[in-house]
Amino acid sequence: MRFGEYLAAKSYVPLHTIEQAVSAQRYRKDRLGRILVELDALTESDLDRALHGYFTAQKVSPFSDLETLPPLSITVSAECLADGAILLRQGEPGEVIALMSRMSDAKVKQIEAATNAKVSVRLVSAEVISLLGRRAANDAGLKAPSVQFSRGDDASLKTGGAYVGLYRDAVESAHKQKASDIHFTPTEGGIDVIYRVFGVMRKPWVSLGIEHRQSLINELKRLANMSIAVSGTTQDSRVSYPSMNLELRASLAPTHYGEKIVMRLLDQSKTFSLENLALEQEAGSDFHAALQSKSGVVLISGPTGSGKTTTLYGAVASLDRARLNVVTIEDPVEYTLPGITQMGVSSKMSFASALRAVLRQDPDVILVGEIRDEETADLCFKAASTGHLVLSTIHANSSAEVVQRLLGLGVERHLIATCLRFSAAQRVVGKLCPVCSQPAAGADGPNRITGPGCDQCNEGLVGLVPIFEYMDKEDIAAFAANGFSEAVRPKVSLGESLDAKARLGLVDAREVA
Repeated sequence: MRFGEYLAAKSYVPLHTIEQAVSAQRYRKDRLGRILVELDALTESDLDRALHGYFTAQKVSPFSDLETLPPLSITVSAECLADGAILLRQGEPGEVIALMSRMSDAKVKQIEAATNAKVSVRLVSAEVISLLGRRAANDAGLKAPSVQFSRGDDASLKTGGAYVGLYRDAVESAHKQKASDIHFTPTEGGIDVIYRVFGVMRKPWVSLGIEHRQSLINELKRLANMSIAVSGTTQDSRVSYPSMNLELRASLAPTHYGEKIVMRLLDQSKTFSLENLALEQEAGSDFHAALQSKSGVVLISGPTGSGKTTTLYGAVASLDRARLNVVTIEDPVEYTLPGITQMGVSSKMSFASALRAVLRQDPDVILVGEIRDEETADLCFKAASTGHLVLSTIHANSSAEVVQRLLGLGVERHLIATCLRFSAAQRVVGKLCPVCSQPAAGADGPNRITGPGCDQCNEGLVGLVPIFEYMDKEDIAAFAANGFSEAVRPKVSLGESLDAKARLGLVDAREVA
């Protein structure tokens, strides 16, 4: 049975419409199904469903289960062109055979464009695809299921189909809008591309139908240097686009509607300094004084996305790196700073093991990305007590809770009292556009609110500004004298810092309320 006859028999398309499409094939050499889609006689999803049924009914697949796998001598492409599609580089001249677990004409077109050959489809089980994918990865020496911190380049964005173009436009648009993340989120109806700008998730930049969902995710995995032969598990990778001074840290996780990919945008042209933090004069002076200490611990706390890493990079940038041996231990290294040594933790090297190694490298200043466990906390304070300055972050909600968290991690009270130089809690809020922000109704002084947006900003905002609560070494000593048991007032609270920013016209006065 020919495919056209199958379509008519299954009531996908009327017979007379199929005859029109067959006539059109005389003038243009294209597949019947694609012509029917162009004629709006068949949707792409119906075409895929019909092809799947047709190939299954014809029993054209030579491999139906694991017992009938082709021998390993058959060359399987190590870089599978799509999840659920693997090429066997054999067949007639100018022809490749594509094994698929589910039919997708979009994948077929993608393979045709990449190979410049006619594609013959064979339907196999998902188990066969998975096993062959693992064999291909092993043959190529790839690490499955993830490719850690592999680097892409601009060349991957210059060629390809519509999905590559959409991805390129999404990255360029997100970078222009100063987005921190791009979310490629599968939904019941398709897939949404959403930006996080200045800490806020925006409306979808674009939403695609369900027929594009899997194909786009497959293309994103390829562009992000992830394994496209593996699905149903997490993956992490990193790509670099020098033409945009941009690196992307990509994370994939399986969800109810398919694989979701989130890309963190790391602008490599970004500069770091304490001045950029726009701290109040007293806070900036006390922070700088703590950083000039020959030894001790400086801790910044706050939730994810509160700007802790930016603050620590600003702190490192303020140091005399020409005269100091500065070493960072990060998970992962997000930005490269000149004049220092940067290390990334991995499954083979934890923060604690890296810190032990660094202490044998004659350091003056050590930046530890995060204090997560008792061992790391103990090593940080012992390093501080032996003449090193240690900068780090910790999860706590206030400057006083930092101390309680350290006690919970087993750090001895006398070490906290003598070594903790600075304890801060940080948040970030949107920074008002100086051009279109508006006076707050009935406000005294420069209090302002978010404006309507202009060509100088993004919906009334031009960036993020940190709100900084802290205790300096005198406050910490007083806290210690009370046995860390009584409530302590920080030198500057989050509310006071926010109010000061509002009075300067930097943040929306309504944030204070």
